[in-house]
Amino acid sequence: MCPCGLKARHTVQLCCPPSYSEVEKLHAFMMRHLRSIMRITWMDKVTNKDIFERTGLPSMEDLLIRNISGRLATS
Repeated sequence: MCPCGLKARHTVQLCCPPSYSEVEKLHAFMMRHLRSIMRITWMDKVTNKDIFERTGLPSMEDLLIRNISGRLATS
């Protein structure tokens, strides 16, 4: 819940960016599924940085920053 008490979806997203723990959970989810798609196991010892380089995807933090800044620019 947004600390300001607003419940409209677009308002909550604009006034309350995700917390650090929420970003970490999203990042873990993204990495788990990227590793699954690429068939990389924990025994392969591949770093997250290597996975991002192989896929060409931005990190979860970059995606969220781009999304939030894009919304603020259009409001």
